[in-house]
Amino acid sequence: MSQFSGPLCIIWSAILLVAAGGCAAPPKPQPVNLSAPQLAAVEYVKALQRGDSATARVICSGSEQELRWIDSLASLIDGIRQLNNALYDRFGRYTHQIHTDLEESLRILADEPVELISNGSIRVNATEALIQPTKAGFTAKDQMAIVLRKQSDREIWKVDLARTFVPPAPRDQLMLMSDDQRKNYGKDQRAKISAAMEKYQETADVFHHIARDVRANRFKSIADVEAALGKEMAKLQR
Repeated sequence: MSQFSGPLCIIWSAILLVAAGGCAAPPKPQPVNLSAPQLAAVEYVKALQRGDSATARVICSGSEQELRWIDSLASLIDGIRQLNNALYDRFGRYTHQIHTDLEESLRILADEPVELISNGSIRVNATEALIQPTKAGFTAKDQMAIVLRKQSDREIWKVDLARTFVPPAPRDQLMLMSDDQRKNYGKDQRAKISAAMEKYQETADVFHHIARDVRANRFKSIADVEAALGKEMAKLQR
């Protein structure tokens, strides 16, 4: 959003385009209720809210490329939260602009989708459902609808990632496209989303890295953290 500046502006820029290693065993997905489309949609946004890509993957259907979009988004949310919590634990619960920016990012990326989808409208038939988020608040207009499909082999619903992230082009936009542009629209959109999600993942890696350094007492002040974060974010924009 326009009110973001400095290191965190990259997060909102990535949103408008569509934001830890080691040898530990991968996390296991949590139990979820996918028996109805709105229940499944809420489970999906709640998994992302937690930064839980393992559970979010279970709720989705899509190609491996599309599932990696979910990994990157969940990782970004987790990274923002990890850094915010690390700063509070290290420097105390003081009001500071970095907390304001991190918490606003969490509200838009993680919390608002849960609220808007939970109270959204639904259009459903025997095999497909569309959940439209409630349009409440300035940033709500940027929240995407969720398309779900009933699984033919089981009585459950899953988020259709291709239809959710790449909806059909608006009619007025189609009228301005050449035949080749219409033919390649889906492919081109997926490429743009993949590029944005790669930026999400790079940003997530920075947040996780800085959060670990905060917890390791490698910074003497929040100003030092901001300087390190700004330096790392600048590298991403090259």
